[in-house]
Amino acid sequence: MKRQFPGLRILAQLYNHEGGWIDRTTSAQLMELNGHLAVNDRISRALVDRGAPENRVHTVHHGVRIPKVVSEADRIQRCRVRRGELGLPEEAVVVGTFIRLHTQKRPLDIVRLARKLRSSRLHFLLVGGGPETDAVEAEIRRDPPENLLRLPLQTESLHLYDALDICLLTSQYEGLPVFLLDGLAREIPCVATAVGEIPELLHDGGGILVDRPGDIDALADALLSLEDPERRQSEGRRGRRTVEDRFGLDTYVKAYRRLLFP
Repeated sequence: MKRQFPGLRILAQLYNHEGGWIDRTTSAQLMELNGHLAVNDRISRALVDRGAPENRVHTVHHGVRIPKVVSEADRIQRCRVRRGELGLPEEAVVVGTFIRLHTQKRPLDIVRLARKLRSSRLHFLLVGGGPETDAVEAEIRRDPPENLLRLPLQTESLHLYDALDICLLTSQYEGLPVFLLDGLAREIPCVATAVGEIPELLHDGGGILVDRPGDIDALADALLSLEDPERRQSEGRRGRRTVEDRFGLDTYVKAYRRLLFP
């Protein structure tokens, strides 16, 4: 492509500093491409360590549309309608995870958490598809948790946030999950493993970090601590402020435009 279109700028984007596509990136690609985009500084450092010219490596955080704040009455009404459509209990504390079903995301941990917390007010909504779909569905069939609703991959999922009280991410590794950004933009606090850019995202609040992926007890304790509606409200508001300040879509678009059209 470069030979055929010598004026064409080609940039590559990576979403993880380990695993996945970064392991397939060759020295020739690192040198020949006009630029390398990373969603966090860890990925940028990994690219430089692998030989990418430092002046061609750029961190561009994800950006999301930030919806208007709705009144409490509107929020409750939206929640009631969405839960009615989904068959979720109106009085439950609903924990949502919208992911690609891949081992990176540890989706089986969500099934295990639902079983562990059967006697609590927590109800789980697991949405997604991918290579682990069969494994997840087999595990659910083995001992179906009555507090877990499983939905396939959705072409549009933003409306499902109306039903949530908490966002949950159990990943083994990450970049900067848009799932959490979209939730925090709606003042929905999260419980997430301390991987990728998530610790920086939650530095000023917005939820609870769990140090070790796969620590079901710690994840369960974190979720139970967010049963308290006042704590959820406080963490949610702090998370939205972070997204407004650092991860708005306008900021993201401006950064992309500057790098694509210098």
